[in-house]
Amino acid sequence: MTKEQEKTQQQPSKPPMEYNKLTDRKVTARLKYLVKRLDTVYNSWWRNLLQGIIRGIGIVLGMTLAIAVIVKILSMIVTLNIPYITDWISDIIRIIQQKV
Repeated sequence: MTKEQEKTQQQPSKPPMEYNKLTDRKVTARLKYLVKRLDTVYNSWWRNLLQGIIRGIGIVLGMTLAIAVIVKILSMIVTLNIPYITDWISDIIRIIQQKV
């Protein structure tokens, strides 16, 4: 190998100047975004609190709706008068109504 070939193999090629500028812009934009979003601990705390409250309300409403649908379906099955299943389901419905 000649000396010129060894130099080219040892030194990695530098990226074009446009690539460096683009990378710098992306990094700067990302940092600005993070600083803006996490500007204060206060805003972050309130955002997390509100998200938790909304999730809790959603879970409660969803489960209430699901249980209401299940109870309605079970009460419809009771009207079919299937021997053993009807007694079992009517007991479940009676227990639920007593708890409410």
